[in-house]
Amino acid sequence: MRDELTAAIEQRKYVTFTYQGQPRRVQPAAFGVDAAGHDTLHAYQVDGGSKRGKLPHWRNFHADTIEGLAVTDEIFGPNPPGFRSPFATTHASLAAAAAPAAGAAPKSDQAIPGLPITNEQAAKAVEVAQDALGKLSKWFKKR
Repeated sequence: MRDELTAAIEQRKYVTFTYQGQPRRVQPAAFGVDAAGHDTLHAYQVDGGSKRGKLPHWRNFHADTIEGLAVTDEIFGPNPPGFRSPFATTHASLAAAAAPAAGAAPKSDQAIPGLPITNEQAAKAVEVAQDALGKLSKWFKKR
């Protein structure tokens, strides 16, 4: 698991797994040893379940209780908000991982280099924005 998580951090790839019976989808940020001596994943959870708090949010996951770990092909861009590695002993960390190079060629389904959304997601965002602008325009015309 250490090799998979280290590679996911270095390649800035989302990972999915089950933790405490809840499915999780996270941006892995650091993998290291916590104060109690456990190998721990520090990640920004963006989707799935949680017994504590709303998402997205920072979470720590003990590696020995992570089940069904899968590294996806989906790449995330800039470091999640508020990132800092919480470990004195770190196996891998975004601070040491290279961010996508400016002007780097996007994945074939990536709309904008360095921005982790697909062409389909970008088209949906444009559709939603146009709909919102249309409604706002109608509202102003009534005033």
